Amino acid sequence: MLQGIMGIIDSLSIPDAYRPAVITASATLLGAFFGAIVAQYFSHRMTIRREGQKYYKEIYQKLYAPILFDVYAYIDIYTHFRRGHDINHDVNEDEIYKKILRHIESNLMYATPKIISNFHAVKQYDYQDDLSGFNYRITELELLEQFLLELRNIARKSNSLDDKGLGQIDRNLIYLRVWAIFTDFFGDSNSAANALSYKFYYSRRKLTHRTYRKIKAYFKRSTLKYSIYKLCLASKDSRNKLIRNLGNYVIKNFFGKYSIVEHQSENVEHLYKMLITKRADREELVKDMRDPSRYSYSPTTDLTHIVDNVLFLSMKYQIIDKTVIYNIELVNHGMRAADITINQFILVGYNVSRLVLDQTNSFFLAHNQKFTEYRLYPNEKVELTLTFNGYDEKNIEYTLYFDDSKKCYPIYKHF
Repeated sequence: MLQGIMGIIDSLSIPDAYRPAVITASATLLGAFFGAIVAQYFSHRMTIRREGQKYYKEIYQKLYAPILFDVYAYIDIYTHFRRGHDINHDVNEDEIYKKILRHIESNLMYATPKIISNFHAVKQYDYQDDLSGFNYRITELELLEQFLLELRNIARKSNSLDDKGLGQIDRNLIYLRVWAIFTDFFGDSNSAANALSYKFYYSRRKLTHRTYRKIKAYFKRSTLKYSIYKLCLASKDSRNKLIRNLGNYVIKNFFGKYSIVEHQSENVEHLYKMLITKRADREELVKDMRDPSRYSYSPTTDLTHIVDNVLFLSMKYQIIDKTVIYNIELVNHGMRAADITINQFILVGYNVSRLVLDQTNSFFLAHNQKFTEYRLYPNEKVELTLTFNGYDEKNIEYTLYFDDSKKCYPIYKHF
């Protein structure tokens, strides 16, 4: 660069007496020029950064901040160890989730494509029946999980949360992922929530984002291995000798005990190793997980059906002319209140239309009062009378269903 400047000076035939001054002035101007360029570059970068932070803060304030407490509250209330003692009876976590869902729906313009995709997956159960009875709950949990993941990313870019706030996100991400895993393990979200209520055993220093990524990666790989393992099982049963031998070889040499569906408890043990430091605590929880009845209610001989920990007991009915009258005892065996209305009960005959519910003569009887809808608190029992008109004695079969908006459960059948 300096040689270039000297060449220009030489070409101008500047006298020797003036050359030092010309060189100094040229260097000063050149330095100022490059300094202006560098200053402009960094100023532009800072402007872009400020605009980015402003944009992310707006997203945080519009989409995340208004319901962040509700997300934490929903997880804590639903999986609380002393739900019936420490949580107010008028708290309904299902209403909290509905509030979260309504807020996300109203602010989808600020949501990422992944959150929108998870939101649509939840909403499809408004018209689609969940034949498994629990996959819809996993979908709901995955929406909250993606919500917190995106919040973590936004918060780091906008400095909206401090380290304590980020740590709270990481803990709840782990709770949601474990809840979903347990739901798949039990085939029931309430049993999974009961199992997760023992999270006070989890080591505080292990509840980090690194642990969350390890849990997610492990069970993703296990799921893939399960699928391949099933394919290999099918090939073992093949009549083709070459395919059968290949299936035997793959199972023998590439799959350990964690990959076999029948050994899910080993997967749970591995999960607890990532979360619990004390071996005695870990072994106690693994032992409980191997006995699913530890976290769910074991039906007795007089139990007809159970829906979300609400037991339908002492099912009796009588037929008077063309009217069917049911007398049912309900008890809430769960840790959260259950809102039930008489319109959730449907009586359907075989190959005929459903019978009409007599609203006047159908009611919950509690405290010597009659109610058409009732909030059943934990361990509370209530009597229910249902009256249906239009009974046809020629019809050979009737089934009484309970509709919880996600699925219709047959709770009683008579011939």
